[in-house]
Amino acid sequence: MNFIIIIAMCVLFIIGLIFIIWAISFKYKSFRLVNKCSESCNGILIKIEEIEIIHSVNNDSLRRYTTKSDVPIYEYEVSGIKYKIKGTNGHGFNLGDIVKINYNPKNPNECYIDGYSFKSWIVLLIIGIILLIMSFIFYLMFKLIF
Repeated sequence: MNFIIIIAMCVLFIIGLIFIIWAISFKYKSFRLVNKCSESCNGILIKIEEIEIIHSVNNDSLRRYTTKSDVPIYEYEVSGIKYKIKGTNGHGFNLGDIVKINYNPKNPNECYIDGYSFKSWIVLLIIGIILLIMSFIFYLMFKLIF
């Protein structure tokens, strides 16, 4: 029983640290992207692509199912060269809709859609903190019981 609690405590701690590092990395990358992309232009929705996402239940190849998702494709032009960017959600948009694209003037392929939220790092950070707290609770339980 002691061994199981110690293993659970260590696994939760390590996974929590991984989530926290992942969150910090994501925040840093998004911060750099926002700082690099100092120019802006208009992009136009040229296509809504339907993609299939394959899911498996408990990593079982026999129990798979697919879902479909709409992905908007925007086109924008910088110095006479056309570029494309995929959006995150195609629902509620119409072909021809115009969005503001922020791009890196040194590399126009580096870009993001204005208004795009880079806040998913917060969810990763919260999960990591919860896992660290759970590992600390296991440690306290281990100390109290044994």
